[in-house]
Amino acid sequence: MSADDVLSYGADKVVIATGSFWRTDGLGAETHHPVPGADASLPHCVTPEQLMAGKPVGDRVVVLDGDGHFMGIAIAEMLADQGKKVTLVTNMSEIAEYGVFTMDVMNNKRMMYNKGIAHYRNHWAERIEPGRITLFYLYRHGPDLAGPRTGHVPRSPERDDTFDIECDTVVLVTARLPNDRLYRELRARKSQWAENELLAVYRCGDCHAPRQLHNAIFSAHRLAREFDSPHPQYPLPWIRERQIWGHETFPKLGDARPRVEVD
Repeated sequence: MSADDVLSYGADKVVIATGSFWRTDGLGAETHHPVPGADASLPHCVTPEQLMAGKPVGDRVVVLDGDGHFMGIAIAEMLADQGKKVTLVTNMSEIAEYGVFTMDVMNNKRMMYNKGIAHYRNHWAERIEPGRITLFYLYRHGPDLAGPRTGHVPRSPERDDTFDIECDTVVLVTARLPNDRLYRELRARKSQWAENELLAVYRCGDCHAPRQLHNAIFSAHRLAREFDSPHPQYPLPWIRERQIWGHETFPKLGDARPRVEVD
């Protein structure tokens, strides 16, 4: 659906829920920069979407998991079942760390052991090249603080030791980006809303900001529940009455909501 389709549809309010997609450059939570050499347009790098679409992978695969939920370990298991030699690398202290809350951690470890999936925890990619990935240990810096230097972690000493893993393919499960092109185009064409009787355009779920599935579902449910509020893009505050000594309890049910949104 294009912006022209939305404008001509006839709805007076529109919610965009177009999801998200995995980054193709390896940017993740650790360095906040793309991993040097990570490029999903190259044959030796692949995103989860490309993998599911049939992009070929080699026999030796490294899954670079900065997500910590189900995607990285699910891909590792699938590729191991296909006969690939799989290594899962994560920046977290636990494999598929969210499994701590779902009680999947122990079974995940049993599965990886039985299927021969190697793993490195608390590691991240220094760079990716055809035929290998170079890793570093996250806690390679010393415990003592040092004077601040631009571009350096303020700890000393910093060990520069890294090591390589030979691989044919790296699966980039590092971070996601909102698929918000349609939303931004509609916002850019706000001058055409009135002539098409369009009053407002909202976004929810991963289109607003990538998140876990249950949070995306709640985002849509919350927006729909508050659709007739003054500005449903922004959640209404929880009614948590607070008692301040010597003053009335606030806020009270029905109190005006402060304006926080930016048009």
